[in-house]
Amino acid sequence: MADLVALFVCSCICWRIVFYRRSGRRYRAGVSMLAYLIALGTGGYALSIALSGPVGQTNPFVLVVLVVLCVMVFKARGNVASVIRVNWGD
Repeated sequence: MADLVALFVCSCICWRIVFYRRSGRRYRAGVSMLAYLIALGTGGYALSIALSGPVGQTNPFVLVVLVVLCVMVFKARGNVASVIRVNWGD
């Protein structure tokens, strides 16, 4: 069951980052590389579960981290720079 949730969450993260549109925002190579790595990692994990079945039991703690990352990515509308931005003023 946890594997199917991980498959869904990783797919959502990957698709949201892949279909992000800059719309005039500044390009930053480091953030772009991080977004690429997040999309590659989550998409690869989702594909490995989808194509070969559950490889092993997905750790519930990793699943919590994936769900939190998914919420953050969707709240930022796929903008990884907004996800990693630290606001020290608040």
